[in-house]
Amino acid sequence: GYGFRDGSAAQAQFRVAIALALMDDGSVLVVDCDNHRIRLISANGKHVRTIAGSAVQGHQDGPAAQSRFYYPYAVVVLSGGRILIADRGNDCIRMISADLQQVSTVAGDGTRGHRDGAVAQATFKYPCGLAVLPDGRVLVSQHHCIRVLSADLQQVTTVAGTWACPLEEEGHQDGAGAQARFCYPQSML
Repeated sequence: GYGFRDGSAAQAQFRVAIALALMDDGSVLVVDCDNHRIRLISANGKHVRTIAGSAVQGHQDGPAAQSRFYYPYAVVVLSGGRILIADRGNDCIRMISADLQQVSTVAGDGTRGHRDGAVAQATFKYPCGLAVLPDGRVLVSQHHCIRVLSADLQQVTTVAGTWACPLEEEGHQDGAGAQARFCYPQSML
């Protein structure tokens, strides 16, 4: 059904399960966007539980059980088991620790915008797609462009497209880097 319920997989409920990621142990992460939660389906497929997020939307780091997200949209698992979340409504990239106990903000200061550089000063506008490259860097799709988060999670760089807001700046155009145009790129593999 449509709603929220943890427990047996047969009884579990989600509200817009928008993204999935496979954990090393065979369990499956589910981004439950409209419930503002990150959920986990057990490796045997029989049980669903919330690992981060709460009934109240917002932005709160700390213990996973008390953390808050605002329309999370994408998920990837990094080497070592850390989990990155594109927190679309909060305009930032969040991380769940490998032991699933802590949530922290990795990049973006919560200000909607487009600023490259050190993660503490970087800004995003509706990040909604994530993909891990073979060298450990993370691609981030967002409002009309593709960004890269460095493998050490310290720098953000725009690699294609522009974040410009005017309608004439979005769309489809092939080309190098900033000359390329996208219209709300989302999922990446």
